[in-house]
Amino acid sequence: MTMHTETLTTAWYQLSDLDDQSFVMVQTAGDDIDVVLDVAEPDAAATSFTIVEGIWRFDIPDGKSVWAKCPTGTCDITYSKFSGIIMDRTKCAYAYTDTISIDVVVAGNTDMVAGDDDTGADPITNVGFLQTVAAGIAGAVTVNSATLHLRLSKFTPGQVVRLYGVAESTSQFATLTAYADLASGLTLTTEFVDITVGYTGAETADITDLLQELVNVSGWSGTSPIQFWVGETTGTVAGVDYTLAVFTGWKQTAVFASVT
Repeated sequence: MTMHTETLTTAWYQLSDLDDQSFVMVQTAGDDIDVVLDVAEPDAAATSFTIVEGIWRFDIPDGKSVWAKCPTGTCDITYSKFSGIIMDRTKCAYAYTDTISIDVVVAGNTDMVAGDDDTGADPITNVGFLQTVAAGIAGAVTVNSATLHLRLSKFTPGQVVRLYGVAESTSQFATLTAYADLASGLTLTTEFVDITVGYTGAETADITDLLQELVNVSGWSGTSPIQFWVGETTGTVAGVDYTLAVFTGWKQTAVFASVT
């Protein structure tokens, strides 16, 4: 959780990146503020409600956002923001191949798939690629702690997922045009993490050392994304589907990091 304070003006301000999309707690200071719960930015004549200095809870209807402004004087609003580094869903991908040499990359606006499936006529092998938005982490900083939270939509308890970092300071998404590009064409970190999948579909991995290796890459800057290669180490098992799928949507899979 990250607390954010915004000094409001006479223009509408959207409370964005909320921890919870169904409600928000806010603290206001200074003059009264106007609030609207709406899908898009309200116009100047929009009907609003006024709140005075204090602590408030807003219940947010599905699909709506919270907009606030200070019609006169000076006022601040403080609320909690989601502190994770989310995936850039448009740049997550996976690739698969099988024994009859099908060679496909499924890229952009997709959930990620990894692992082997031997339930059909030909065993299929999948490898995955995850990329965050710009991480906002400067180069060569000290990574005090970092975790990757994975939300799985398909998995088998007991299978082992292996994650490497992609040791580049810029996005490698555009280079993924064939299975070999993802399977063996990326420069990976020395550090890797193995995750033994449980029963909940929610997994957490300590990636402190892996992220430290990434931010030490030449050219790394605050605009660099965190990129992961994702595989599954159980291997092909006759008649068994050992593929897993990772949600890449808003706040479903994210990195949480503390740096100095």
